[in-house]
Amino acid sequence: MLLNKQFDPIKYKENIKKDWSEKACFYHEHYVTPRVGPFNSLQKLIEVAKLREGDRVLDIATGTGIVATEALKKVGKSGKVVGIDISPGPLEIAKREIGNIDNVELLEMDAEDLKFPDQSFDVVISQFAFFFFPNTQKALREIKRVLLNNSRVAISVHGAEENVPYFTSISSSILHYIPDIRPSGTPSPYRFGKPNAMKAELEKCDLNDIDIKSYTYTYNVGTFDDYWLKFMRSTANIIRNRLESLDTHILEKIKDESREKAQRFLKGDKIEFPWQVLVASATT
Repeated sequence: MLLNKQFDPIKYKENIKKDWSEKACFYHEHYVTPRVGPFNSLQKLIEVAKLREGDRVLDIATGTGIVATEALKKVGKSGKVVGIDISPGPLEIAKREIGNIDNVELLEMDAEDLKFPDQSFDVVISQFAFFFFPNTQKALREIKRVLLNNSRVAISVHGAEENVPYFTSISSSILHYIPDIRPSGTPSPYRFGKPNAMKAELEKCDLNDIDIKSYTYTYNVGTFDDYWLKFMRSTANIIRNRLESLDTHILEKIKDESREKAQRFLKGDKIEFPWQVLVASATT
């Protein structure tokens, strides 16, 4: 059973690379570009990063480049933005979207193994990726290493499990029927969703001036069928493949339970989920 398997960070990263390459276009079209729900928090992330003209900025897990694009507006022609991502698919979209600009560089790279010299950047920013990293302390140590002294890091993450019902309305139903669907220890999207947990993780790496702000957004996912489709299109392949292999009656039970949990968020015939986002900042 998958539950009894040891979590393998190397295999996990390989799956992440493949998953995000396959999902990049859907993710960009349905979430990033329209800035739905939690993606409205981008401006808050940029604000707490306190970017200035001429800054050298590293955008970790840049995805399709939306954060890098906003950062570029702040640092101007005298600054530089480097966006990295572990998956090549989103980077290809980012390159097309941003175009050939001299002071933007987009690179395939692991956040836990940054290929930059010490003190290369003034600011590091990262949107909705920190919780994916198997070894967050290793990533934070790398972030500290590549930042100048007294420099700034800004990170946004999804909120607590109970405050992100978009995930839990379906995922908790899946776990009810398939408790072994992922290896124990697999990172969850809300592992740093409580301010104290996020603060403790940053303190562990001896970061200073830690500040964590909470925001709640509304995400209208449409009908339940729209919601189910979006969730399945954006979830990990290991989950979707397992669901698609189920007997029809088990899958229908999961859908029925998920529909029931989503009922309390109905506004007319559409589902509107609240979505908590934490935006954290700290200095080196």
